[in-house]
Amino acid sequence: MSATLLTLDFGKPLPEGEPSPWRETYELVDTVRAKADDLGKEHFRLIALHSRNGAALGLRYDHLVATGPYAGEEVLSDIISKQGETVVAHVGTQIDLDTGRIRALWEIKDGKLVRQLAAYDHDDHGDLIRAQDENGAGWGTSTTATSSPATPTGPDAASTSPTTPASTAGFTPKRFASGQTTAATTPGSNGTRTSA
Repeated sequence: MSATLLTLDFGKPLPEGEPSPWRETYELVDTVRAKADDLGKEHFRLIALHSRNGAALGLRYDHLVATGPYAGEEVLSDIISKQGETVVAHVGTQIDLDTGRIRALWEIKDGKLVRQLAAYDHDDHGDLIRAQDENGAGWGTSTTATSSPATPTGPDAASTSPTTPASTAGFTPKRFASGQTTAATTPGSNGTRTSA
């Protein structure tokens, strides 16, 4: 491979040259200054998973955190599932440009946003406090000292996102079970969607 790529094979030991049932590939990247004390000057991040039968999952990091202590950090932008050379599914992330946290997941077909699959909300400490799936079912957690596990609130209590294709110019606002609407930012690196 190279000095910047690391592969890990999983499964029982096999004769030399025989492919393992599962392989993970990581790339060595620079760490943003705010995380260097914890992670070191460089760190490895997962970029691909491959199975022996030809299934693969690729991860791209094309979004950039725009401001704050993590400014310039590349964060997850796309997850692409393939069988051989055929793309089975492509999911794009919508991030918070200040923190890099994932705010929503979107299905992508032919380079265009098709529909929102999920939405997420975090508290001021960065903890996930609400999630909603594409059908409007929501889950939330308590942020008190005695926090409880996530509990579904049900599709009747939540408002769903439109099922019509979204424009690449921006996202539809997301809704949570509480009825709170969170303004959505334009997706992609520095606010622009990039296709895989």
